[in-house]
Amino acid sequence: MRKLQAALLALMLAAAACGGSTPDEGAGDDIAALDGSGDEKAPGGGKDGGDDKPKGAGTGTKKPGGKKPGGSKAAPGATPQPAGGGGSDSNAGGGSGNAGGSPQPAAAPAPVPQGEYRYDTEGSRTISGNTSDLPKVTTLAAGAPSDGVQRQTRDLRDSEGNGTLTDTDLVYGPGGVSLSYVKVTSRFQGGITDVREFKLARPQLVAPAGGGPGFNRSFTMQGSGTKAKVTITAHRWENVPVSGEQVRALMVETEIRFSGALEGYQRTIAWFWPKHLLTLREQVQTDVRNGPIRLQSTYRAQIQQI
Repeated sequence: MRKLQAALLALMLAAAACGGSTPDEGAGDDIAALDGSGDEKAPGGGKDGGDDKPKGAGTGTKKPGGKKPGGSKAAPGATPQPAGGGGSDSNAGGGSGNAGGSPQPAAAPAPVPQGEYRYDTEGSRTISGNTSDLPKVTTLAAGAPSDGVQRQTRDLRDSEGNGTLTDTDLVYGPGGVSLSYVKVTSRFQGGITDVREFKLARPQLVAPAGGGPGFNRSFTMQGSGTKAKVTITAHRWENVPVSGEQVRALMVETEIRFSGALEGYQRTIAWFWPKHLLTLREQVQTDVRNGPIRLQSTYRAQIQQI
């Protein structure tokens, strides 16, 4: 039973690597209201196309070196390029992320500067009636890119090492950012460890160069006896407070619908810093079943510094 619970949670969290979604009617309404995501902009925002990085940001990670990518500030959202096979179902583009209709092409996001990023985290998960809190601080580790591929590791484990570790391979290129691999390692009390992998036959585009609100994308990935239908929708620009400054971010929803060994959904709302496709804030809600076992989880996280 405990091994089944670990596998269930691991498969559920594999979805978090893909982004945020378009839920069924009524699903997860509470999570959308947590931070007033219905507002077009948060107070204190700058002009479109301004500096995305707050002045005086913390030094918890290395700052990007060398020249800045491109002339305009781009984010996931428009004129995507086909990503090829790999079970892709659809791919549609949206409006430009540049203000004033500038014809200048925007640069694709650059890899996240290597280092560790810390998130203030609040939430809990319930497995078969047993509820536990998530750690108050969780992390994202960005590795050094190799041939355009960057490994990012999201760590939701507690001080005893129990919880989940999600490895994601993202391919950064001139056309945008694509997802190629997801691995979730779960460890629970008693030394139980479960590893689940989703390998995509071909990388799937999740953030096109020069994108903005209106981008939508759906594809299917498979692994561990489960099919996961991923839907990504970019909604609007909003400002996220980080270290006392307002950072312009693209609010994106992702929904993963599971079928096979696992049934249910995971819904994520994430605010991405478009310069590097770095998550500044995320809200994740999950409700999945594996036979008689049901897992429900809700958490939100806010980056401390960039």
